[in-house]
Amino acid sequence: MALQSHTWSHGRSKRNGREFFVIPSRSEAGKAHYTTSYGCTCRGFLKRGDCAHAEAVRMHEARERFAPAVKPLKTNEEVYGLVDAF
Repeated sequence: MALQSHTWSHGRSKRNGREFFVIPSRSEAGKAHYTTSYGCTCRGFLKRGDCAHAEAVRMHEARERFAPAVKPLKTNEEVYGLVDAF
């Protein structure tokens, strides 16, 4: 789910300024959940206190926080020299 973070809508709370994400539901077509790293509007979060949506946001935020320290992976074309061949 975190790999699809580029498709999520996001906004900021007027109350506290924190960022939230709107993540489509995997189990209910046409439904989405308002999600942060510390909460979600889905039934799973309400029942268990954690969910895949909140975990995906935590993964996304960690990746964004450490992105400058991580070099992007090379594509197969770059590895095999196909980019320069054309």
